Amino acid sequence: MAYIGKKPTDVPLTAGDITDGTISNSKLAQDIISAETALTSAPADTDEFILSDAGTLKRIDYSLIKGGGAFEHLITTQISSDTANVTFNNTYITTTYVDYKIIISGLGPNVSGNNAKLQMNISSDNGSNFLTASNYNYGNDNERADGNFQTQENQTDDSFILNTNGIGEDSTGSFIIDIFDPLNVTSDRKYFQYCSRSITRDGASGDTNSATGGGMYKDGLTTPFDAIKLSLTAGSFDSGYFSLYGRKVS
Repeated sequence: MAYIGKKPTDVPLTAGDITDGTISNSKLAQDIISAETALTSAPADTDEFILSDAGTLKRIDYSLIKGGGAFEHLITTQISSDTANVTFNNTYITTTYVDYKIIISGLGPNVSGNNAKLQMNISSDNGSNFLTASNYNYGNDNERADGNFQTQENQTDDSFILNTNGIGEDSTGSFIIDIFDPLNVTSDRKYFQYCSRSITRDGASGDTNSATGGGMYKDGLTTPFDAIKLSLTAGSFDSGYFSLYGRKVS
């Protein structure tokens, strides 16, 4: 606004001086975003964004737009010294997810020889007690790199055995274990079920072994299975990464 004579004293601009719609895109600095401090990690679920919903500005939480696959990473346990077992309990096994996946890489035993096999036990009281009754049913098919085939099965074992040949003390093994609805979210049958895949190496012969298998705990318990323990049939873990994932249902 033009003035005659002496310029009026400047006064601070207040919110009341700005009418709706006054500030347009052309009045915004081009670095209004890039000049701000950058995040150094993924946004939290409650971090907010502004977007135009058919021309109307609205805010939205990051949780509604973040991407990702079917599985959500829950925890990874790294083993770097002698450890008797790795356990996942109801801190992570919850009704938020139906199915679960365990991925193990670089599993190394501390025992000499070729006797270390991965075994899995389950619990219905959050790990206070792990079931050892002879209700573990499983079967594994194994093919060695030299072309020989082997099988291993049991209807009355006290744990699930996940690989047919032992892992050598100078070797490692890797496993994928898919666990189906341990909390019985979608079923009332109360049977723990899983499938597994593994690649391991004998210590004695140096043979590479590729195994697939699966099993079921058949007891018809009326309580969900809310804890899983992984250990070796001989010795303990000396190395390995153990990661647990939960499958999203939507």
